[in-house]
Amino acid sequence: MFGAYFGLAASFVLGAPSNVTKEKASTASDVSALIGTTFLWLYWPSFVAGTLDVTEAQSSRALVNTILSLIGSTVATFVCSPALSGGKLRPVDVQNAALAGGVSIGAIANLAIHPFGALLVGSLAGTLSTLGYCLLQDKLTALGLHDTCGIHNLHGMPSLLGGIASAIVPAVLSGTQDVQPGSPGTQMAGVGLTLVVAISTGCVAGGLMRLLKQPNVVMADDSAHWEVADDFEEKNEKSV
Repeated sequence: MFGAYFGLAASFVLGAPSNVTKEKASTASDVSALIGTTFLWLYWPSFVAGTLDVTEAQSSRALVNTILSLIGSTVATFVCSPALSGGKLRPVDVQNAALAGGVSIGAIANLAIHPFGALLVGSLAGTLSTLGYCLLQDKLTALGLHDTCGIHNLHGMPSLLGGIASAIVPAVLSGTQDVQPGSPGTQMAGVGLTLVVAISTGCVAGGLMRLLKQPNVVMADDSAHWEVADDFEEKNEKSV
């Protein structure tokens, strides 16, 4: 949540790049991204359960709940994407929204929410993320928020869903196995404070970047800051 809204605030203050000619998908980029999605899907349970003691029930519960949530978001994505896009699956939805369940389940994955609960959270996250990519992305762009990778759809809204779940679920399960008495108000205050700090510091960072950015730099072109393949080719031609 913090990373998503910090970056979105910085992007909003920084403003859209003047040249976005390289911001487009290709077969190579889509295939590479889908491969990356597969690896993230496989390793996400270890992200969530990595800090838990493997000898405790919470560890295996977190792994199973995360897998079930990812299954829920994946199924929801494959249902919603063609439904919202004229009957065709969009790579951007599959590359991202299929992972949304892993984002939303993180704060409650170790709790005894049962398979239904994990699948419900994942399905809601996948649906929310797909709706964001299909319906909300263009509206945010029109408002001046240049969200290149759809961070708001994959990490922003699903993290808010997870924050709300982290307030409700412990209160419902309070007093049961492995669950301490929960305070929904405290948890939601934590969500609100996270948003306040993330957005305010993101605005400051975006303002500094706006002061320091070079004019007329082409987006996604590393040649302004790095030696790239073309530079080496030019050196070789000059040496010959």
